[in-house]
Amino acid sequence: MTDPFPSPEQLGQLSAEVAKYIRNQRDKYRPGALPLSSEQRITMAAYFSPELLGNVRLVSLVDEQVENPEFFVVGLDLVDPSAFTMMAAITFSDVIVGNVPLWDDILFHELVHCEQYRQLGIQKFADTYARHYLKAGYHRVPLEEHACLLGTRFELTPNEPFSVEQEVARWIADSRY
Repeated sequence: MTDPFPSPEQLGQLSAEVAKYIRNQRDKYRPGALPLSSEQRITMAAYFSPELLGNVRLVSLVDEQVENPEFFVVGLDLVDPSAFTMMAAITFSDVIVGNVPLWDDILFHELVHCEQYRQLGIQKFADTYARHYLKAGYHRVPLEEHACLLGTRFELTPNEPFSVEQEVARWIADSRY
């Protein structure tokens, strides 16, 4: 295994590879992806902007899995590639790829990532994810922590809508990502 504390060069390399992977997967899945259903849009309308809900596309994988990124073989063996097959869903900018049915709680979590991508851009999202993942693991990535926190709020207080756009903007302003 490589040094658990990558050099700035390694981190830059990984961030660039992650961003490239995100763009490639988005481009691969977007043409065959479907818009949110009317029911999904209605359920999520109290939390996300109409523009975001209108732009997001969904793919449900049946007989395939998201391909493992090439950066697993560039000497940065700090990430377990099986993690991609274990995820319920993964978001590539504005395309959500599900390995399981996208129930409201899963969809909400992934839509938070769509909003994070929208505000941060792919490269900043990739930089943030890579840096924190390598430092502390998946569950300590602020992007994941925030999506989980907002997801819990969505599930526990369904009659108290809030703006995910504003929540993400607040975390960016507070340098929490």
